[in-house]
This record gives sequence, C-alpha cells and structure tokens, in this order.
Amino acid sequence: MNPPVDAYKAMLERLCASSRMSAVLVDASGSIVWKNEYSEEEFPGLFVPGAGFQTELDRGTLAQLGRGEPLSEGSAGESGELRRTESGSVYRHSCLHLGEAGPDFQLHCLLNVSAEKRLEEHFLLNLQQLRSMKEIVDILYQSMSTPEVIYLCLIAVTAQMGFGFNRAFFLQVTGGRMRGRFGIGPSNPEEAHTIWSRFATQNFSSLRQVYEDFTRSGGMPDPRTQEIAIRMDFELQKHGWHATQRESLRGILGVLARGKPAQLHASDPGTQVDRELFERLGTDTVAVVPLFVRGELAGVIIADNLITRKAINEADLNVLKTFAGYAGLALERSHLYDELRQSVAKLQAANETLKTSQQRLLQAEKLSAIGELAAYVSHEIRNPLVAIGGLARSLIKDQVDDPDTAETLQIIATQVNRLEKFLRETLDFVKPRVAGVVPADVLQIVRESLATFKNELSENAIEVELETSEDAVICQIDPDLLRHALSNLIKNAIEAMKGGGRLLVGVVKNGVSGTIRIGDTGPGIPAEARPRIFDPFFTTKPEGTGLGLSIASQNIRGLGGQLELEPGDEYRTVFRLTLPLQLRQELVTARS
Repeated sequence: MNPPVDAYKAMLERLCASSRMSAVLVDASGSIVWKNEYSEEEFPGLFVPGAGFQTELDRGTLAQLGRGEPLSEGSAGESGELRRTESGSVYRHSCLHLGEAGPDFQLHCLLNVSAEKRLEEHFLLNLQQLRSMKEIVDILYQSMSTPEVIYLCLIAVTAQMGFGFNRAFFLQVTGGRMRGRFGIGPSNPEEAHTIWSRFATQNFSSLRQVYEDFTRSGGMPDPRTQEIAIRMDFELQKHGWHATQRESLRGILGVLARGKPAQLHASDPGTQVDRELFERLGTDTVAVVPLFVRGELAGVIIADNLITRKAINEADLNVLKTFAGYAGLALERSHLYDELRQSVAKLQAANETLKTSQQRLLQAEKLSAIGELAAYVSHEIRNPLVAIGGLARSLIKDQVDDPDTAETLQIIATQVNRLEKFLRETLDFVKPRVAGVVPADVLQIVRESLATFKNELSENAIEVELETSEDAVICQIDPDLLRHALSNLIKNAIEAMKGGGRLLVGVVKNGVSGTIRIGDTGPGIPAEARPRIFDPFFTTKPEGTGLGLSIASQNIRGLGGQLELEPGDEYRTVFRLTLPLQLRQELVTARS
C-alpha cells in the first residue's frame, strides 16, 4: 500500500533540504502540485502551485544552448538540461517519474551547479590559453626576424584565438627613451566590425594563418592605429627614469622598473608619461607588458579593450606574465640572429673587398706587363713610323700634282700621327688621364671614325645603319680618346662580319649624358667570355692581343664615361658608350 501524498511531500522536503535542491511536484496535466521550501528561497515567487510548470520554468530560467541535453517528455535520471537565471546562476534540471505520488506525477529537480560551471569554464579557459600559448611559442621560435617577432606578439595579444585584446602597441625602450614602433587593431567600432567580421568568415585554424593574412593584407588593418603608435615618443629620463630607486616610480615607469605585467588606469597616480599615454590611446585602462632581452629592458607591449570596454582581470595579467617571458626569449633570439646576419654581411663585404683587392693586384700586374710591352713596341716601331710620316709630309710639301696621290699621302701622314700618339697613349694606359678636353660634337667624331673604315666596310659588304637624335650631342671630352675607342669597336665589328652584315651606329642624348651604340650582326660573343672581354690580354681571336677593348674601356673611363656590353637580339653584339655632357668635378681636378 502506497503512503499518502502528504507523506511523500514530507519525505521529499527532508531529502531536498539536506541536498540543497529545489523540488517541484507536477501532476499529469503539467500543473504544479507542490514545491519544497528551498525552491522558494532559490526562486522566490516562482513555481506557484496550480500554475503550469513549463511556463514557470521558462519564465524564470533560460535553457543553456549547447550545454547538457534538453529533457524529452517522460525522461528521467540524473542527466538533464542546464538552465541559467538572469542573475547568472546555472541549474541542472532533471526529472523523475513519481507514480507513487499520483497517476503520471513527475518530480522536477533543479540543482544549483554555478560553482561547478565556473570551475569548468575556468578549466576550459586555462586549457585554451595553454594551447594558445604553446602555438604562440612555437610560432615565435620559428621566426628569426625582429619585426616579424614583434608583429606575431601583437597578433597573439589581439587575436581571438590568442588573448583577445582589442588593440596592442609595441614601444621600443632604448637610451632612456620609449618610442612607438608598431600598433595593430581597430581604432573605432566600424573598423572593428569590418575586421572581426572578415576574420569570422576566414575560419583561421592557427595564429600563423592570422599572421600570414595580416601580412598579405598590407600589414596594417587600420593605419590610424599605427599612426597612434608612431606618435608615442617619451623621454623617460625627464621623469625620473635615471633614479637609482626606480622601484619607487609610479605609473608606467614603475611597471617598467618592476619588470612585471600590470594593469594601469588613467586615474592612477603617475607622471606626464602616463597622462600623454592615455590621452593618445583614448582609453582609461591598459595592460602593460615589459619585455626584456638579456636582462635589459628592450620594449613594452601596451594592450587595451577600446572597442568592447571589457575589463582586464587578474587572469588576463597572469597569462600575459607567462607570455612576456616567452616573448622576451623570442626577441633575444631574433636580435642574436640579426647580429649574426650583420656579421655575415660584414664578412661577405670583407670577402668582396679582398676579392676586389686581389683583382686590382692582378690588374696592376697585367698593367705592369702592358707597360713593359708598350715600351718595347714603342722603341721598335717609333723610328720607322717617324721616317714614314716625315716622308709623307715631305711629299705633300712638294705639292704633288695628282689629287688622288695627294689625298693618299695626307691619309698616310694623318694615320702615322695617330699611331705615334697611340704609342704614347699605350704607355700611359696604366695611368688614367684626361687630356685635351674640349666641347666636341659626338656625332661628327662618329662620322669621322666611320669614314676611316670606308674601304673596309665596302670590301666586306657591310651596311651601316646610323641612328641619331634631333638634338646635337655635345660632350666635354678628348676627341682623340673617343676616336681611338670607336676605332677599336668598329674594327672588331668589321672583323666579326667578314661575310657581310649590318653595322649599327647610334648617337642619342639622354638627359645629362650622351650614348653611342655600336652593334653588329656577327656571331656574337660567347656567354662564358662576356665577363672577361674588358680584361687586358683576354681575347677570343687566334691572332688578337687582347688589348683593344681594354684600351677602349680605359679611354672611355678617362672621359668620365662607361663602356658596357648590352644583351643582343637582332644585333648579336652591342656595345654602349655613355659619356657625360659635363666633365665630372673629380676629373676636372685630376686634369688640372
């Protein structure tokens, strides 16, 4: 025989009182028959006998989406749904069949699990932060560039899968001065909505992906935030940073002196640095994270929640304390890598200097050999040349009647004079010089040089293509040095086109310089020989001396210009001579 309903009520009252549980007895129609005294304490004015239970439950609590399992009709046992009140308390709702109390009666129990849920949420938060910290550390230790490490630190502080602050700034501390370098994060609600909405659609799975997206988008989500960072520049020495007892400092200077992350409020006692800092940031609360490299203060990260106005709590500071140590180590590694990279660059530069010195030494040895050769050649052929030239000039003075003979004698005399001067120039090859500099028409010198090779061009069926600009190209040069360089280039081109071809000769004016291009349609210069074509004694010809291009290059350099080999297409070999319209001052000084 079942006990009466009143006996059940008394028994349930004692049971629920000992377990601090709210209990509501509901009949088959869903109406409340009875509730215990504790439920009145937990839910005053709720679950009135005679009212519908579900209506009262929905009136006083809300189902926690994604938490627990909603109760189906007739469900029982300890599993149940979670319900939350407006005050934030969380209750586990379970239902038991209690047919002994009446036909299809049910006992609904609400157990306060707020403390349990807070512990659970705290555990999940710590777990998430631990995972984030591991990922952050892994990413930081993979980065070797100091700017990249700093950006990653700021992203870790602001990303939702990181520490979730709205904005973060990095200020470098050096020489008693604190300067803003980088800042990321939105500067207003509209920008925040744009950035956070885009991030929400990206489904990033790691902070590395966030960083890569950050760099692809140009690096600065909001230039105004970066501008705020750049404008932060504080002379710490003026505000007591030089004091021996830094621990007594207040505000941000005190945080930097103590070396531990802390929270600062605009209303806290501080110095002018704090007042200017909060004024520029436009916020009233910040988290300050000092960063140390090799035991010395290297910088500081300042984070805030300008947009959401979310409070910065002790848990935030605790995770920032852990983060500060890893960030400092990452910065130290990046600084060491930067120093190593600079050392390697210096070694490479020293190595290049050594190579250059060796090349110059070899060049000097070659030039010394050229000098000896020039002296020998000059001694052997100068006297015959003088005799030939003297004879030609003597015949000219005799006023030869035949015009063709007279013209031939004049050419002989002119070329002998040029050869005699060439001997003198060869002796001076190892000493760069600028002599006889006058304003000269480059195109006229080019035409004269071509006229010298008129017969050779005709005999080898070589067509000359002369390209000129409308403006006259007048350069301060030694005409003879230019003629000699052109003669070498034209002679080489003719020798490369023995079976005929086209000779390109271009003269143009380009700004403060004049350009001469000499090209031919011959077989071209082999790729492996191109780097050495201006070296003395280097030649690809069976009977060549290897001095032609060296002397030509020396002559052009003596004029303050440059002789270069261009990549060829239609013309397989193209040389470009660049001459300044005005002589460089150092060459004028050398000449004087």
